[in-house]
Amino acid sequence: MKRYGVYRILIGLIVLVGVLGFSNSGVKAYSEDVHLQIDGTLLEASTFPGYVPPRIIDGRTLVPIRVISEYLGWHVEWFSETRQVLITKTEDQAVEEGFLLLTIDDTEAIVDGEPVPLDVPPTIFSDRTLVPVRFVAESFGSKVDWDDERRLVSIQSETDDADAPNAGGSGLHVTPYALRLEVTNPYELEVIRETQDNIVIKLTNAGISDELAGSFEYESGTIRTIQLRWTGANEVYLHVDLRDPLLYVIDSTTEAVLIDFAVLENVSIQEGPSGSQLTLTTNIPIPWRHFTLEDPSRIVIDLLGVGQQAQLGDQTVNNCPVLSACRLGRHREATGDSFDGTRLVLDLKKAHVPLIDEQAGANGFEIGISFGEPSISGRRIVLDPGHGGSDPGARGATGLTEKAFNLAVSLVVAEALEAAGAEVLLTRTRDEYIHIYDRPELANQAKVDAFISIHANAEIRHQASGTETYYYSNHPESRSLADLIHQQVVMALGRPDRGVRFANFAVLREAEMPAVLLETLYLTCVEDEQLLLDPATYDKVADAILIALKQFFAQR
Repeated sequence: MKRYGVYRILIGLIVLVGVLGFSNSGVKAYSEDVHLQIDGTLLEASTFPGYVPPRIIDGRTLVPIRVISEYLGWHVEWFSETRQVLITKTEDQAVEEGFLLLTIDDTEAIVDGEPVPLDVPPTIFSDRTLVPVRFVAESFGSKVDWDDERRLVSIQSETDDADAPNAGGSGLHVTPYALRLEVTNPYELEVIRETQDNIVIKLTNAGISDELAGSFEYESGTIRTIQLRWTGANEVYLHVDLRDPLLYVIDSTTEAVLIDFAVLENVSIQEGPSGSQLTLTTNIPIPWRHFTLEDPSRIVIDLLGVGQQAQLGDQTVNNCPVLSACRLGRHREATGDSFDGTRLVLDLKKAHVPLIDEQAGANGFEIGISFGEPSISGRRIVLDPGHGGSDPGARGATGLTEKAFNLAVSLVVAEALEAAGAEVLLTRTRDEYIHIYDRPELANQAKVDAFISIHANAEIRHQASGTETYYYSNHPESRSLADLIHQQVVMALGRPDRGVRFANFAVLREAEMPAVLLETLYLTCVEDEQLLLDPATYDKVADAILIALKQFFAQR
């Protein structure tokens, strides 16, 4: 049973998982139904997401470098421009100490600086790099056997690997972003503790080898230390101490307990009949957010709680009509960043809005990004400045009333939308009271494309701050519009993100089109109120709503 962690748990330096979408043009005749076993463990797609079985090509067995490098602790770097794979034993090993360089579709390898011929070249299959198993494994001291009857290739790793103390089939296998603890009996699993740097799991009747009693330390990677502690004949406590906060998944199968830490595995950019398409692949489903910036035009995508493969630096963008650059960076709150995770920045050649789709892919969790033309020309929008007249709404410490702010910012938003070609209707243009039901009725009568009610928030204890956005199930696209406006406003104002929320507000419920109520900031918070008093904030809100509407209508 798979279990998603409540806390964001860390991953460190990462090994190559995939490559940037090349075809398998170098593949000749191949044979399927070949199995792979490492240190006594049979590898399967069910236990290793994205696993591609070995292939026999021209009489030689090729295996996915991703899997064997993860399992044996090797470090792999992928060079997309030259289509080369560099393999060293550890991430911090100097290249001159021993390395293996392979080039896709090339029958010559470089071993410690010397050219060595290959019987069969590395190739790409199903977006995975396959390498000749015997040549690669034996180059690093591992033993390779072939069982023709079972069609099984077996790799036995070295037994003196200090950073993999349990290599050799003893039941504990650690890679830079995963842990696998083998069991032999039907067992019960209970998560005892989850914090930002520690997981404790109780296993009952799991049949774990007593060779694993004690502690193991790791110099790099997600995991700092692992301890297995027996408290009774059938009870084992698994303690996992971590370095940085990242998302994780605990998965219990009949054969093992697995912990996978969220990592961005692959970034691919393709051109097709429908235009440019960028695909991000992670090993597990992850939360994300995005926003758009202008002057210059950029799209920013934050993968929250997600680590970054060591080799996935800035991506090369060649002959892409939309993108001029694709930049990646690891963010950590502990070092002053605004979030823990990975940020992707797309530099655009001209203004576009992202059209984003997420789904479970063949090789993991995929976020697909295409690009739409940004325009709200001809769209009809109702802006609703909340409160007014005898209904002042909230009041700030300086005396600023919500009704005054709502009207002032709505007029600025209206000007920005009209300048972009939209037709804007306001429920009020002066300080007057408009009945709550008359506001959506105006929009319904005019048959507009979107309804946005603008407010400032309040809280009696004067402790809350930040931005909230509300929607109702009046229209199937209300949530989408709320998400887009919320993300843009949060990033524009830089105050706490209080989320997108469902609410049975009359102005939303009675609207017949996508409708959103935006609570920009809190009048009752000193820091928020200072921003609400600044006319520059009005421009930021206007720009954020404009960008969100461009993206919203590009998706329809």
